[in-house]
Amino acid sequence: MIRATIYIAFLVLLAACATQAFSPERLTCLVNRERVSRGLRPLIVNRDLNEDAQHHSESQANRHQMTHSRSDRPDMGDVARSRGYNYRTRAENVAVGDQTEESVVYKWMHSEVHRRNILTPSFTHAGCGFDPRGNYWTMEFLGMDPSRIDYSRVPVCP
Repeated sequence: MIRATIYIAFLVLLAACATQAFSPERLTCLVNRERVSRGLRPLIVNRDLNEDAQHHSESQANRHQMTHSRSDRPDMGDVARSRGYNYRTRAENVAVGDQTEESVVYKWMHSEVHRRNILTPSFTHAGCGFDPRGNYWTMEFLGMDPSRIDYSRVPVCP
């Protein structure tokens, strides 16, 4: 009986600690919900930006420090240009400690600087990264020529 009770308690604890797998699409979707609700165009998820943001989140976790600086790799703008992106504007949001995409978007929307990045009308593309070792988050934004983008195919979460 005691063993069964301990086993059930363990399962309950395990379930309570379980988190959803990180999804760059989910994070961008939540940001797009904020943008679209204010009459702005949604951001397009960009795989290259996702890769760079993921690397930056991992780098922050390795250093145990939330930062915009990159000692082990060129900055986001240099990486984007090296991959052929001719962007006009760029920005980056970082955070640490949040458990879910919802909580980090909530935090960013209640920070003047981060909210401004999310709601900048000229941004067209985004990439996201997350490292669970300390919950380091990165979201990168680029603004490219919007006249060359088909927004009818950009998903916005319900």
